[in-house]
Amino acid sequence: MERVIITGATGMIGAALTRVCVEAGVRVVAVVRADSARLHCLPVSPLVEVVDQGVGMSSQTMNRITEPFFTTRAAVGGTGLGLYISHSIVRLHKGEMSFFSRPGVGTRVVLTFPLCVEEDER
Repeated sequence: MERVIITGATGMIGAALTRVCVEAGVRVVAVVRADSARLHCLPVSPLVEVVDQGVGMSSQTMNRITEPFFTTRAAVGGTGLGLYISHSIVRLHKGEMSFFSRPGVGTRVVLTFPLCVEEDER
C-alpha cells in the first residue's frame, strides 16, 4: 500500500471521513498525523472512496445533501448537519467531496485532497 500524506487538521479530517463512513454504514477510519514541515503538495487526487449498497438518492436529494439542516432521516433523529459539516471540512482543506447515486442502486462518495510528498532531506 502506498503511503499518502495530506496536510491539515487531523481531527477535522478524521471527523469528515468518519461521518461519510457512518452514512455508508462503515465504522472504521484511521487518521495518521504527519509532520507538514517537509512536505510538498501536489494537485488534487482521489484519496478516499466510500460505496454503499443502500437505496440510493434522487437527483433532488443529491442537490441538497450538503445543505445545513437538510435531512431525509428526520424520523430517526437525523439533524442534517453530518454531511454539511463533512463537506465544509473537506473544502476548508482545499479538497472536494463528490456524490454519485441512483435510486435503487446505492451511493458512491469520493473525497479528494491535495496530496503531499515528503521532500528529500538534503
